[in-house]
Amino acid sequence: MPKIVLEQRKTPRQKRSKITREIILEAAARVLSKKSLEGFNTNCVAEVAGISIGTLYQYFPNKEALIAVLIERTQKGYETLGDQLMHETESMPMRDALLKITKAVIDHKYREPLLAIALDHQELRLPVENILIDTDQRLLDGFTTFLLRYRSEFQNDFPEYAARDCFYIFEVIIAENMKDSTKTQFDLDVRVTCAIMGYLKEITSS
Repeated sequence: MPKIVLEQRKTPRQKRSKITREIILEAAARVLSKKSLEGFNTNCVAEVAGISIGTLYQYFPNKEALIAVLIERTQKGYETLGDQLMHETESMPMRDALLKITKAVIDHKYREPLLAIALDHQELRLPVENILIDTDQRLLDGFTTFLLRYRSEFQNDFPEYAARDCFYIFEVIIAENMKDSTKTQFDLDVRVTCAIMGYLKEITSS
């Protein structure tokens, strides 16, 4: 299998180059959000961006490189959202705080569902492990801190694997819901919250 090249060809230094790069990335996100992966290619992105395919290739060697940057941006967006939610929920009861966090993340994903599904799929295919590991660890650390706020509400301390298990519960329920285009996000935040709360109560009750 040929090596997938993800490196950008040109690092923007001038203002015009930076603007062009942003236009390309915004166009790539628009194409994915409308057509998902089926209609995603560099020719289509260049057309939506209003530039020549040659100009696009000055910055990105292929569509995989474009997607890798979009994945990185998405991950950074989750980090920013996580930091914001940690601050906003600081004085809230646990269930209310967890519900707020869950709803915010679900709303974020469902804002552009085709884009979210496409990027999730490409995370499994492209060599972007370093990006994902770094973000996952930051989010995991944040959620661990979140759980520690509420340890007095449970009979025993949380096991060290609790935060990671909650992540799996969260990701699997949302991902499976998004796979079915007939399903909506209605009550999804409540279902995820109940699943996590039930899990935490069970593992700390003995």
